[in-house]
Amino acid sequence: MAEYEVDDLLSHSLCTTKPIEQESFADQDLRNHLESVHGTSWAGETKLQDQWRNGYITTPDQFLEPWDGRDDGAYKNATYEVYEIPGSGDQKCIPEAKHKENGEDSQQTLSVKSVWNTLKEVNKNGEVVGRITILQEVPPLVLGAVHMTMQKHFDMDELFQHLISNEGNSGKTKAYMDRTTESNPLRQRTFFFVFKYYTVVNKNKCTPAPWQRYDTRPADRKWPDHVDIAECSSILALSLGGDPIKKYRARVKKRDIKDHVIFDTSAPWQLLSIQCFPDDEHTMRSKGSNRPLCNGPFAFLDSLALEYHDAVTRYSQINDEVTKLITPPSEFMFNSQLRDGLLFEDENFSYSRRYFWAYNTLGVINVGIDSMVSAYKETFTQEFWDGKHEKLWAHPNPDLDDGKAYAKCMGVLRQELDREVNNLEKVRKKNEKTREEISSLREQLFSGSSVKESRRAIEQGDNIKILTVVSMLFLPLTFVTVS
Repeated sequence: MAEYEVDDLLSHSLCTTKPIEQESFADQDLRNHLESVHGTSWAGETKLQDQWRNGYITTPDQFLEPWDGRDDGAYKNATYEVYEIPGSGDQKCIPEAKHKENGEDSQQTLSVKSVWNTLKEVNKNGEVVGRITILQEVPPLVLGAVHMTMQKHFDMDELFQHLISNEGNSGKTKAYMDRTTESNPLRQRTFFFVFKYYTVVNKNKCTPAPWQRYDTRPADRKWPDHVDIAECSSILALSLGGDPIKKYRARVKKRDIKDHVIFDTSAPWQLLSIQCFPDDEHTMRSKGSNRPLCNGPFAFLDSLALEYHDAVTRYSQINDEVTKLITPPSEFMFNSQLRDGLLFEDENFSYSRRYFWAYNTLGVINVGIDSMVSAYKETFTQEFWDGKHEKLWAHPNPDLDDGKAYAKCMGVLRQELDREVNNLEKVRKKNEKTREEISSLREQLFSGSSVKESRRAIEQGDNIKILTVVSMLFLPLTFVTVS
């Protein structure tokens, strides 16, 4: 990043300066918490209850073993990243990696003990103004740990519900950003996106989470050209600390009058990202730039751009796989037998099945893309980017020089987000074009098969005609013989 850009990001008054709360947890705290959530629905969905029954939670010497030591391949590609953001000094607002302090290699390969040692200590030196926690392909015990360490900042039951179920989000990407009228004080200070879409399963590296839908048939029962697609989901959430800076009463949607609560844009903050994508294709923050994160909203939008970038990558891969599925091999130009196979349907209706699946899959994908684009555009309006959105991270003086400097800072992220959203819309158009190609292929297949069936019907008619003539000749002879 150029130096002048760094100056732009820090040239306003909304940089966070107050430190986040110092926190420290003991192993027994985690054990007690896991016992308290043992019967919850999310514990059952994520198989945390199974770990309890297997003794991993109740047996002290097995409590926090590295996951790799348990002969469980489902989470062998789990990763995590934790960053703390200092509020002063030469490295002001530059994320400092905390996961590297607990024995992790360059790939952040996860073990339960390492992740717990990182999560349990927050702002140890007392100078941290923000913290980022990123968990990918999360094992049940780690979900339990983050549920405990983050419960003061987020309604973790709410976040987990959206992560593992379609309740409230209808299985689509959705923004939960207008929280000013929530009755739960914890929810008033939190903002989050839930991402729900699909990805191609990396068969050699990952297994979908227990709550994610995918084709569970064994490999020998799937068609040779089968494309393994699974549901995937993630949560990106921001919590602003401190006390509210504004409270007021206003009418909501021309009906009820409700209390509204606004928190400071530059308040100390916690950012949580939980990603469940069975493809091992994450964009690691450690691979990106050392961009200064001036406050929580800026960090949220920075991470949101990465989420949209990953969605573009995954949706593009699905389109590539579907295109590969429907595109005939180049040998068909020289192989008449292969051409006949493409033109006429076989007894298993192989091509009809293939085209039906591909056409409707891309249709479902496009519905997901529409929800993802809408979540962004309906939330981050021009009013928001100008720093004038009353309920969402406004600047107190947007028309003054400081307000314009903040708008310029946010404009850096707007460019990135707009680019990724435009890429999503390009993928949607590409999907529509592919669907048109599939429709054409289906029509050609139907035409070829119809002609073939018509010829067969004509041949059968000719055979019946010959049989009728023969019968007309020999039937009188039968009467003569009888008489």
